[in-house]
Amino acid sequence: MKSGCVLHSFSSMYSSFAELCGALNVTVSPGPVVDYLEGENATLLCHVSQKRRKDSLLAVRWFFAPDGSQEALMVKMTKLRVIQYYGNFSRTANQQRLRLLEERRGVLYRLSVLTLRPADQGQYVCKVQEISKHRNKWTAWSNGSSATEMRELCGALNVTVSPGPVVDYLEGENATLLCHVSQKRRKDSLLAVRWFFAPDGSQEALMVKMTKLRVIQYYGNFSRTANQQRLRLLEERRGVLYRLSVLTLRPADQGQYVCKVQEISKHRNKWTAWSNGSSATEMRVISLKATEDSSLEKKKVTWALFEDLYMYAVLVCCVGILSVLLFTLVIAWQSVFHKRKSRVRHYLVKCPQNSSGETVTSVTSLVPLQPQKGKRQKEKADVPPAVPAKAPIVTTFHKPKLLKPQRKVALPKIAEENLTYAELELIKPHRAAKGVPSSTVYAQILFEENQL
Repeated sequence: MKSGCVLHSFSSMYSSFAELCGALNVTVSPGPVVDYLEGENATLLCHVSQKRRKDSLLAVRWFFAPDGSQEALMVKMTKLRVIQYYGNFSRTANQQRLRLLEERRGVLYRLSVLTLRPADQGQYVCKVQEISKHRNKWTAWSNGSSATEMRELCGALNVTVSPGPVVDYLEGENATLLCHVSQKRRKDSLLAVRWFFAPDGSQEALMVKMTKLRVIQYYGNFSRTANQQRLRLLEERRGVLYRLSVLTLRPADQGQYVCKVQEISKHRNKWTAWSNGSSATEMRVISLKATEDSSLEKKKVTWALFEDLYMYAVLVCCVGILSVLLFTLVIAWQSVFHKRKSRVRHYLVKCPQNSSGETVTSVTSLVPLQPQKGKRQKEKADVPPAVPAKAPIVTTFHKPKLLKPQRKVALPKIAEENLTYAELELIKPHRAAKGVPSSTVYAQILFEENQL
């Protein structure tokens, strides 16, 4: 009997033996080499075919062989579909990262390794054994195995696009987008930079690419000469900063711009991509018509506000003008009303001919509508009336010296002794004689001597 096989004998006239077991057809995908980034989840599928018996069961085992080490059993699904962990993978933390499921009974088995680490790099081997009962014993009828290699794991590149996440430009301006790359995994690696453009509501399409050898390549509509002149991709700082310029912007240039960077280096004489990174920004192109319309709307709003202010200012001015007119009318009415009243003026008349040197206060009423010159002429022409008996007779009459009228002037105190004061009192005139004007005023002077 061979390992893994059962020899069945047939008794007849001649004895003969036939080998009843063969190898299972087992394949692992993806393979034979698969690349994953650090932190991602890896999925390996083990596909089984060509079973020998219908009532047989499968036992699936996954082995892991790090670089330069022997393979070790990780996890096993028994013929009764019980999951068993081995070695370091029996720990709870590793059990949570390792999952083995039967996708299709007896055909497809899936191994998942969550949150990949650099230590997970190596060879993964799937070994399947077909088992069934024979003579009341579990017997392995066939075996099969397949392997895949998970290559060196590396982290994602840190890629950022500025300005972002949204940038506005006017139609006709020049747009500049910067793609900054950091956290390279290998010193001798090269970068391949690609810019994708996705219009609003459309899928992204490759615009321009800078290869690992810094050769610029245009794609799609941007491969035309006119568009090539509007699109420029430059390396500002080697392996760090890349600048994309879009000249003379149009409304069709509005959309999302994505920068994808791939780190490439030689591994086993082949160019291998070790890490990737991407970042995006949205560009909005504002047309000049829209800006003009918005400016007109703003002007309309401001003009409407100024119209309201203008109306308020006119109302205030009207109220002010009406108040000024009312004030002038009141002043004019008061001036006319006061002119109709008779004016009374007080004059101080000093008569030096009087032996006592008295000062006489004279009260004279004037006609308001007659000028002063006409009054003086009429006074000269008027015939003085008869002097009452009480008034002293003056032989010679000199024209009194008129003093300027003063408002609220207090008379000086006279310190001389034996002063005589005269009081002028208006009296009713006698019956008017013919030829005597009606404007003649009669006065009675009373003398009183006070001793200080």
